[in-house]
Amino acid sequence: MSAFELPDDIWLEIISFLDSHDIIKNCFLISKQFLGIIKSYSKLSIRVKAPLHGTINILLETLLKSFSGRNLTKLDLRRNFIHAKLAEHLGNLHQLTDLNVDDSFIVEPAIDSIRYLTKLSTLSINSNNLKTKELKIIKEMKQLTVLSIAKNSMQSGGAKLLRNLSNLTILNISNNRIGNEGWKYLCSMKQLTKLNISGTNISSEGISYLTNFPNLTELNFSGNTSLRFSQKVQEQLSELKYLTKLVINYIHPIPIDDLQYIHKLEKLTSLSLKSNFMYDASAIHISKCEKLTYLDVAINNLSDAAAEAFSHLPNLKYLNISENYLSKKGVELLRNMPQLTSLIYESELL
Repeated sequence: MSAFELPDDIWLEIISFLDSHDIIKNCFLISKQFLGIIKSYSKLSIRVKAPLHGTINILLETLLKSFSGRNLTKLDLRRNFIHAKLAEHLGNLHQLTDLNVDDSFIVEPAIDSIRYLTKLSTLSINSNNLKTKELKIIKEMKQLTVLSIAKNSMQSGGAKLLRNLSNLTILNISNNRIGNEGWKYLCSMKQLTKLNISGTNISSEGISYLTNFPNLTELNFSGNTSLRFSQKVQEQLSELKYLTKLVINYIHPIPIDDLQYIHKLEKLTSLSLKSNFMYDASAIHISKCEKLTYLDVAINNLSDAAAEAFSHLPNLKYLNISENYLSKKGVELLRNMPQLTSLIYESELL
């Protein structure tokens, strides 16, 4: 019996051991039988490598057309030019569950076509300079569970579009100037577990609504430079009992001199407080977070006293304490931590 006489189900079993790249690169051209099996049964995940930035990938239209209505489930088109001619084919990929069109010069017809992807659960549409009016289709996509919409031109009205996405659990809306008004719209999304609102022009007044997100496990509100890390904010932050990862970088020039409530986050394993003019007093409070495995406190005002405090963290594996004021003695103290596997310590004093 010739290999090509084998039944489709045997070939499908063989193909199932290959990744999507090998299937497309090597199997498409073997025979019409192979092509038919792949299109009919295989669940494919494809990343299309971008040509020169801003130019058209001439093969992209052919690729999307060939999978129209087929079992393509994951598609990564980042940095490709998503022009109007591609919009129709993109909208016909009805099996898609995961789509990335970051930094893709995406035009309005292509944005509109995304609404027809009714099985889409994960959408990343970062860095496309999209305004609120161009993103109105998002509010219709109630099946989304993961949305990354960072580095666009959304304002508070854009946040309003998202508030009824009741299945959304992960949201990255960073570097959109939604302000306190937009933040209030997000506060109805109590189901969120991961939230990135860094660089969104939120002040202390806005961040005080943190208790509206009782299920958060990861939170990033870096770069909101008008935010004051007041006692009230700290108290509300400490109520996020499920939080395991917290990122508060670049709040400068506002000092974070006191983190007296940080140890109340009993599940916290990852903490980043880079570039906050932080002093040794805060390190003492951080040292009470015994479950920490990852800590980034680079570019602060920490000395050997902070090194002494951190040396008592029993589970710490990664520590970035670079661009602080540690002496050789402080660095040596950290080097002697038996469980630490990664230490970054460039110091102003060394």
